[in-house]
Amino acid sequence: MIEKTVIQYLKKKFPSIPVDAEVIKGMPDRFITVEKTGSRQLKRGIYQSTIAIQSWETSRFKAAELSEKVCETMRSLPDEADNVSKSTGSDYDFFDTTTKRPRYQAVFEITHY
Repeated sequence: MIEKTVIQYLKKKFPSIPVDAEVIKGMPDRFITVEKTGSRQLKRGIYQSTIAIQSWETSRFKAAELSEKVCETMRSLPDEADNVSKSTGSDYDFFDTTTKRPRYQAVFEITHY
């Protein structure tokens, strides 16, 4: 399960920031959510998954800064996880209109076992 791998990796790299697959109860000022938005099997045992990582903060500027750090950190994922390759599809403002919370989202295509 690639989401679990990414969450564990980000928790290790950002020990002071909560990271989860769900929006964290109580919505702390700063946290990161990870979700798989799609996947497909390329060959037997090799998959390509689209992973969206949301960086939540108290301002758009801070959310953008956190997202940039997440993107930099994700560049070293192949060294840390059991995957083949990854690419950043986009990094953009993704303001949550329901909770009125600033967040940015980065989308990655990860090819993995």
